[in-house]
Amino acid sequence: MVLHLSGDPEKIIAFRDMAVQSGLEIRLFSELPLYYEDANIKADFTENKVYIHGSEFKLSKRQSGLLQVLVSKPGHTWSTEELENLLLGGQNCDPTYISVIYRRFRNKIGGNILDPLVQIVKDKYKDNGYRYNLPLEEQKTSQYFF
Repeated sequence: MVLHLSGDPEKIIAFRDMAVQSGLEIRLFSELPLYYEDANIKADFTENKVYIHGSEFKLSKRQSGLLQVLVSKPGHTWSTEELENLLLGGQNCDPTYISVIYRRFRNKIGGNILDPLVQIVKDKYKDNGYRYNLPLEEQKTSQYFF
């Protein structure tokens, strides 16, 4: 079931919290791209497929969701907590769950290919975070399709 919510962010968060307490899985997709393309990556998130440097990879739903969030704001560092809220709907989970999703994603793609694109950012003031690095030549021309 898909429910489209708009309006007051506090009401949306309250709805999400109520749904999670009821055992429903909630994901907020309002600002996440269904398709993405730049010089390194071409992704179809509706089918969990990604092409990195021309090679096709079939991702799990969680891996696809992680990449979808990261490419939605290239250069932005997403905290582990933010990723848990977006990918898991605020459900309580093991604190290392996001790192497990990332590690499996990295192993599937290959670390040498993925390392320049997706970084684990270590920040002494908050949790570790994750960031997608847009290629320099594409910083002003990335394409989002909704």
